[in-house]
Amino acid sequence: MVDERDNNHCILCGSYTGLQHHHVRFRSNYGSDIEENLVLLCYRCHDIYAHGKNEKSYRAMFEEYLHLERCEEWRKSHMEELLSIYRRYKKC
Repeated sequence: MVDERDNNHCILCGSYTGLQHHHVRFRSNYGSDIEENLVLLCYRCHDIYAHGKNEKSYRAMFEEYLHLERCEEWRKSHMEELLSIYRRYKKC
């Protein structure tokens, strides 16, 4: 569902290849696997922006992205399906 929300491309560079889900708040820091905590990044952008010395500033940018009107509208229109998945996998 994250792929659909992010139009099947990296939210930073627009690449359609080498895509992976990035946890905005790391699982090691009690981040979850829910849609509101995941963004789609290509492996290059993931390596450059998701970890390292600038990770905190990019985390803030990812959080802003997740609160864009487009993402909020997508979430509202898919809420029933999201909740079904969360219940099935006990994510809520």
